[in-house]
Amino acid sequence: MMEDVGVSIRQYTDDDFAAVCALNGEGQTVSYDGAVFVRQAGALYGSTFLCAVCDGVVCGYSIGAPVTGGGVAWVIRLGVLPSRRGLGIGRALMKALEERFEALGIWELSLSVHPENKHARSLYESLGYMVTETVCGYFGEGEDRLIMKKVLNSAKSSSLSPCR
Repeated sequence: MMEDVGVSIRQYTDDDFAAVCALNGEGQTVSYDGAVFVRQAGALYGSTFLCAVCDGVVCGYSIGAPVTGGGVAWVIRLGVLPSRRGLGIGRALMKALEERFEALGIWELSLSVHPENKHARSLYESLGYMVTETVCGYFGEGEDRLIMKKVLNSAKSSSLSPCR
């Protein structure tokens, strides 16, 4: 697995704050808004805020958020250092996040992705996510997004309908 190549996936800690802020801003000066987001995500989504650690350094992260009412959650962030992309780190983070959500009884995951982000779309599609909607101006004018969803394995094996 990933540990064989010096990568491990673990839960975010406050010690990861600066590294995740830098990844969240991707080379930009870390903004106050970005720092607030990371700090609050650490408090709100503790068990579903994961870090990939490569050779002792945070090289990727993912954040998932359950939707109030249960059964459904959103992947709200996935980031990997540009120098580490294409090595399976994003895939490992997504799989670990899915496992965490399944353990919490989540049966459906949603995410949004820019229509022109071919690399991310390819990753998500290879993991079983399907485009369910296109939303123009999702994050404001010119910020269109595809909404992608995946039904997790626990829902397929459950004898209860996710509607109950």
